[in-house]
Amino acid sequence: QVTYPDDTPSKLCASCHQTAYDLLMASAAKHNARSCADCHKSQHKMIPKCEDCHGIPHPDDMMQKFPVCGECHGIAHDVTK
Repeated sequence: QVTYPDDTPSKLCASCHQTAYDLLMASAAKHNARSCADCHKSQHKMIPKCEDCHGIPHPDDMMQKFPVCGECHGIAHDVTK
């Protein structure tokens, strides 16, 4: 089991997760200012839900029609909208 402190530099994660790191660093979205450990809190392979940080950003009917944020906004490492 891989464990790490919350202040682990993202560059260390890149040694195994280079593609995700490169996408994140090249992204113009605000996520690129976050460290990997900010989102993947102290548990390796933990993938947070967008709502964990952003809450429910759209009305219920839109969320039901588009339940996967990435369908419109891209992936968390490279948010497009």
